[in-house]
Amino acid sequence: MQQLPNPKKLLSQQTRTSSIKPAFHEIETPAYVFDLELLRDNLKYLHQLANTLNVKIIFAQKSYSFYSTYPLISRYLSGSTASGLYEALLAKEEFPGEIHVYSPAYKPEEIIKLLKFVDFIYFNSFDQWQKYFDLINQAKKAGRKFQVGLRVNPEYSETEHDLYNPAGRFSRLGITAEMFKQGVAKYGLEGIDGLHFHALCEENADSLAKVLTSFENKFSSYIQQMSWLNFGGGHHFTRADYQVDLLADILRDFRLKYPEQTIYFEPGEAISLDTGYLVCEVLDIIQNEINIAIVDTSATCHMPDVLEMPYTPRVFLLDEKYCKEGYYIEAENIDDQSLKNPNVIKTNNLYRLGAPTCLAGDVIGNYKFPRPLKINDRLVFCDMALYAHVKTNTFNGMPLPNLVTLKSPDNFEVERQAAYFDFKNRLGSADVK
Repeated sequence: MQQLPNPKKLLSQQTRTSSIKPAFHEIETPAYVFDLELLRDNLKYLHQLANTLNVKIIFAQKSYSFYSTYPLISRYLSGSTASGLYEALLAKEEFPGEIHVYSPAYKPEEIIKLLKFVDFIYFNSFDQWQKYFDLINQAKKAGRKFQVGLRVNPEYSETEHDLYNPAGRFSRLGITAEMFKQGVAKYGLEGIDGLHFHALCEENADSLAKVLTSFENKFSSYIQQMSWLNFGGGHHFTRADYQVDLLADILRDFRLKYPEQTIYFEPGEAISLDTGYLVCEVLDIIQNEINIAIVDTSATCHMPDVLEMPYTPRVFLLDEKYCKEGYYIEAENIDDQSLKNPNVIKTNNLYRLGAPTCLAGDVIGNYKFPRPLKINDRLVFCDMALYAHVKTNTFNGMPLPNLVTLKSPDNFEVERQAAYFDFKNRLGSADVK
C-alpha cells in the first residue's frame, strides 16, 4: 500500500480560514464565500486517500449543492450521491461520474425518472424494493445498466444529537437486522447488489470501527453475496486529527474477511470542511442588559444548524488594526449559561449577535470582540460551506445571501446575486388567478 496522506498537514489549511482576505472588504453582504483554494486542498487529500486505501469516495450533495464548483469536485471524486430525484437530476446535469440515489421512500413517478439515468439506487425497505421490482426489471430489459442496494440499520451510533442520529431509537432510516431477516425469508436477495449503512456524523475512525463491528455482527451472513458495500457518510476525513492510520487498519482487517467487495464512502462535510465563510455587516447596536448587534444575516434563514445542532460558529472581525501576524483576531464565544453571571454581562466588548427578523430566538451567539463593535463593521463566520446554503429559507422575506467564489485572496466572482424573485417565486406564480 502507498504511504497514507497525513491529515495533520491540513492543520495549516484550517488555520488559514482566519487569514486576511482583501476581498472580504469588498463583497456585498450577506454572502456565502467559497474558497476554491481550500476546497481544492480537501479534494486532493480525499483523492489521495481513496487511491491509497483502494476505496471509492463519492460526494454527498445533501451538505453542499453549490454546483458551479462541481466541475472542480468531479476531477477528484468517483461520483456523487443524491437524497432524492432533484439532487440526482442536479448530478446528471452538473457532475460527471457515478450517480447514487437513496430515499426513505419513492413515488412511482420518481422511480420512473430515476431509472432512466442513475447508476445505483438504494431502497429503505424490502417493500419499497418489491413495489418497484417490475419497473426495475423493465428498465434492465430495455438496456439500462444500474445496481440496486438496500440500506440497513447497524443499530449502533455514537452521534450525540438525536436530530442527526441515523441509527437512533425508532429511526426510520435503514432496515434493522430482524426486519432484514424477515425480508430475506420472504423475498430473497436476488437482484440486490450491495448494502449501505450510515451511522456517523462528524466522527472519527474509532467511531467507524464500532459501527462496522455492529454491522458485521448483524449482517455478516449476507455480505459475501454482495458486490459492494457503502459505509455511508459522516466521516470527518479532512479534519486535522482524523485517525487515518486506524482507518487503514480497519479496512485491512475487513478485507481479510471480505476481499471481493468494493467499498464506498460518501462524505458530505469532509468535502467542504473549513472551505467557506458567511460575510455579514453590523446594521445596528442596541442595549438590553448587554450589547446586541443586529447583523444582516440570520441563524434561522442562513445558518439553521446554529439552532438545530445547536452550535456557535467561529467569527472574526474585519479590522486590520486588530490583526496579529496576518490573521484576524477571533472573537471569543460566551455561552448562554455564562450570561447568568452578572459579572460576565459586564465584560468589555461583549455582544449578542442577532438577525433583523421578528423571531425572538433568531440569535447566532454571544461573543467577546477585540474592540467595541461599530455600525457597518464586517464579520466573517467560518466553516459555512457545508449545510448552510442548502438549508436557506426566506422567512420574513429575509434576502438570501449572494453566492461568491474566492479565486484568490483578492479576486472573487459573484456566481449568484440574491433578489426579491427568490422570495416571491417560492410562494407562488403571478399567473395564478
